[in-house]
Amino acid sequence: MQLKRVMPLVLMMSLQLVACNSAGKSASETSSARSGGDSVQNLQFAEGRQQKSEINSYAEKIHSAVRENLDNPNLYRGKVCSIRLTLQRDGTVISATAEGGDPEFCKAALLAVKRAKIPAAPDERTWQVFNNALLDFKLSKKL
Repeated sequence: MQLKRVMPLVLMMSLQLVACNSAGKSASETSSARSGGDSVQNLQFAEGRQQKSEINSYAEKIHSAVRENLDNPNLYRGKVCSIRLTLQRDGTVISATAEGGDPEFCKAALLAVKRAKIPAAPDERTWQVFNNALLDFKLSKKL
């Protein structure tokens, strides 16, 4: 399933949910998994955690690249803009469209996206997540 909306907060919540994945299992199932009784399950869990980590890392790289190219960021403290990005595998922006948020911040954020050097996605699966993603850009009140 391709994610349509990626937000750092949601990604962090998903990491927490993954960490809680074994909470509903019986003690014997959890013990068995920890002792290596189900190595396939352990491998899948580790791969899932690694993929989420790569997604979080790539989301932060995109946000950082855009923030670095934002003119007068202090003007937009506390503002939000949702931008739909379509990226090539190498990070080149094919299109960027504001889909909601503060109009002035969205205008500045779109300019920053156009100037940003977004790095290539670390792998094909991560690129698929961000190929047509809606990203929320928000500048904290403290910069």
